Amino acid sequence: MSHRQLRTPSSPRKTKASRLKPAGRPSRQTGAAFQQRKPPQIETVKQTRASKSGSASAYTDRLALLLSTVNELSKCKSLDGLCRRAVTLIRSRFHFDRAGIVFFSADGRTLLGSYGTDEKGRLRDERGRSGPVLDAHAAEVRKGRVRLKVFRNDILTDGWGKTVGRSDHAMAALWDGRAVIGLLSADQLFTKRRITADDARILELFAASLGHLITFKRTEIELAETKNRLEYILGATRTNVDIIDEAFNLQYVDPEWVRRYGPPAGRKCYAYFMGRDAMCPNCGIPEALKTRRITVSEEVLPREKNRVIEVHTIPYREPDGRWMVAEFNIDVTERKRAEDRMRTSMKEKEILLKEIHHRVKNNLQMIVSLLNLQAGKNSDPKILDTIDVIRRRVYSMAVLHEKLYGSPDLSGIRFDEYIRSLVNDLPSCGQDGAPVRLSLRLEPVVLNFGLAVPCGLILNEAVTNAVKHAFAGRAEGRIEITLRKARDGSVRLSVADDGVGLPPGFDPAVSDSLGFKIIVILLEQLGGGLKMDTRNGTRLTIHLPAGE
Repeated sequence: MSHRQLRTPSSPRKTKASRLKPAGRPSRQTGAAFQQRKPPQIETVKQTRASKSGSASAYTDRLALLLSTVNELSKCKSLDGLCRRAVTLIRSRFHFDRAGIVFFSADGRTLLGSYGTDEKGRLRDERGRSGPVLDAHAAEVRKGRVRLKVFRNDILTDGWGKTVGRSDHAMAALWDGRAVIGLLSADQLFTKRRITADDARILELFAASLGHLITFKRTEIELAETKNRLEYILGATRTNVDIIDEAFNLQYVDPEWVRRYGPPAGRKCYAYFMGRDAMCPNCGIPEALKTRRITVSEEVLPREKNRVIEVHTIPYREPDGRWMVAEFNIDVTERKRAEDRMRTSMKEKEILLKEIHHRVKNNLQMIVSLLNLQAGKNSDPKILDTIDVIRRRVYSMAVLHEKLYGSPDLSGIRFDEYIRSLVNDLPSCGQDGAPVRLSLRLEPVVLNFGLAVPCGLILNEAVTNAVKHAFAGRAEGRIEITLRKARDGSVRLSVADDGVGLPPGFDPAVSDSLGFKIIVILLEQLGGGLKMDTRNGTRLTIHLPAGE
């Protein structure tokens, strides 16, 4: 049977036109399929409209699927879960062979891996991997110059430099609303299918939505971490937080309060914490709201074994105009107990110190009494004078211990009161029997005990020297003692008399007088100064620097 005999009506003769490639797959050479048996123009218009209508419908369906997908991704609990699910869905629902997500480091020079697809189409965990941004296109997207980049039949790498094949691929920017934080890439490595304009648009919209979801999830994670960190710190320091409105209604209490006292909804703060029917007596809320300033108060929690808290009440205004207070409640129970122990210990030490001063004063008084007894058995004026000088020096120290024993504060002594007590024992007349009048100009000055003792001895020597030597051959004399505290905190003590004065060129540092030697030595120990004025008598001014 010849080949011609095999032809049948159902097998028409193949013409040159019938051997051309069908429409839709045009020849590279001439596209002749579009030249044979051209259909009427009206038919072509109908087909084009139908094609466009079908394409629009398909794109609308893909947009609806995109919205559904984004909604599903928004329910992911973790950032890793979100990225993993996004890579899976972009492939399965939008027909990309492979997909991957990478993030940019803060400086934009490094790619940080997330989840991707390997060369066999398997989901790959790329967390922990990093590498430099080598692709110039990726750098261009990162800088925000373009949102989407599509490449035709391009060489594909795995993001770390390894070549895996060729196909169309695209990369879209992941935006956080301000900057590009990463890339979503997709390709057609296996099917070699062309990435259409609709594919690219879907990928761009998917990346935009995913970028916001990632940013939201990161913010959510950061807030949760901050909240957990703060709650841990508050719990570790036993510091509790609550928010209360103007009517004492609880608006918020931290988890630790809830654990101890239960839900706060609909409860007043005084009922919730204290079990009271009305505002607490020491409540700082009214004052804080009135003055708009932070107040600090103390409260005792009866339901927690009388735990003591220091309440810092901070007023603030809500966006709707309502005034509220935030209370930071710091547990000070241990501090209060330590303060009580310290007060008890200080009281015990104070009693002990007072007892010591009392015994020292008694011992010094005994020495004074012994000196008086010794003086009563002597008639030699020189010996009696020496005994009297020693007695006055001992007495000046005894008076200090007596003052400290009766003082409520052992840290210091009122030196002006000490001077008044000390001068009561001074003789009322000079060596030749001339009466001596004392004038006191004293300001309230507190000196510590270590400073008061040498100052008392200096004062005793200065006054005793004036009484004994300043008024020889005079009918009467006058001594003025002045004590004041300067603005810089220094203390000035002066002893002035209207007597005969000191010899010309007198230098207390080289004087043979034991009294002046004692004054100079004690002032050197104190870091003080001595100034002498011999006009119209003698004035000794002692200067003690601030802080002494």
